[in-house]
Amino acid sequence: MATTTLVTPARPVTTTATPVDRTARLPLWAAMAVAGAGGFALDLATPAIGWWPLALVAVTM
Repeated sequence: MATTTLVTPARPVTTTATPVDRTARLPLWAAMAVAGAGGFALDLATPAIGWWPLALVAVTM
């Protein structure tokens, strides 16, 4: 009795791309400065001062 297989042999997977290094981050001191500036900009966007376009800038910081 003869058996046939319908499975094709798999090709070996080769990767040529190098892994991406995702360690480009702000240092802690710079992150704290950006967070402080963003909070100040968000405070200026409140109705008391009224510079509402700064809300867009503050949120992206």
